[in-house]
Amino acid sequence: MIAGHITTDFTHLVRVTNHNGELRFHNEEQINNDPKINLETLLSRYLRNQEEIPKTACFAVRSQVHDNVARGILLPWPIDCEKISNNLLLSNVQLVNEYHATAKGLLGLKPELFFTINKGKPDPKGIKGLIVIDDQFGETLIVNEKGKFRSYITEAGHSGFSPASEIESELWNYLYAEHRFVEIGHILSRSGLIAIYEFLTEHFGVPQAEWYTESVYACGSIMEMALSEKDEIAVEALDIFIDCMASEAANLALRGMTSGGIYLAGNISTELTTALDKGFFMERFAHRGEVEQTLMNIPVQVVVESQTTLLGAASFALGI
Repeated sequence: MIAGHITTDFTHLVRVTNHNGELRFHNEEQINNDPKINLETLLSRYLRNQEEIPKTACFAVRSQVHDNVARGILLPWPIDCEKISNNLLLSNVQLVNEYHATAKGLLGLKPELFFTINKGKPDPKGIKGLIVIDDQFGETLIVNEKGKFRSYITEAGHSGFSPASEIESELWNYLYAEHRFVEIGHILSRSGLIAIYEFLTEHFGVPQAEWYTESVYACGSIMEMALSEKDEIAVEALDIFIDCMASEAANLALRGMTSGGIYLAGNISTELTTALDKGFFMERFAHRGEVEQTLMNIPVQVVVESQTTLLGAASFALGI
């Protein structure tokens, strides 16, 4: 079968085989999206290069899915599974929201594919919370229903950001002047880290660094300069980002009573693993007065497997 992950910018395709429950990937291909070239065309080209033509496919998409159709501003083009199935002679084509797929993939990962920030006291049957941070912010609850886990995605990225310090209050004012409403996603995302850095340069009255103004990948450059401690403003920006990340993780833990653990996924979470391990994250995460011990009992882990979403899409297609 074919599994895919379709975001705003790229489409990641892979052929999947099942060997006694172990999923193996073959012929991986990541393609930059072009609004003029739809998914059907991309798939047709991809399938031409396969020795064996699969009959089923499942795609994790950055969109809500209704009746196996997905469309929205975060996708380069609408996707209709029935049309793809008919035109490419595939017997079964499914769409699933990318956060459902990530949650599904998470449940099948081996222990070594997690980095533990807080061991806690995990409840194997307890509710789990998933936070995904990359271009967007996603939040999902994974609930045990009669022995099987089901995921419930939220729109928490559009919920309001509540500052918890003086500098965060000033950041809120800075972002409010632009957006007129400050969302979690305005801060906990790639563009959010960039906004924090630019706010701090204005706040401290210093020019933006040359490495920043000349950078092609601004978010990555900020993280690199912060983690290497080569730029004080970048370090401060990342500290604020991680504080806000810990605060929202605690909010999810309390809303969902996630005794099964909080899981941090997405490219940014993975890239920040060393910073998250320094203790500041858990200090902010658990600093909630009378519920501090409750939060300290909740395991917190980073998902270090970069293909978790693809694994989830493949698991949906195979029914495992």
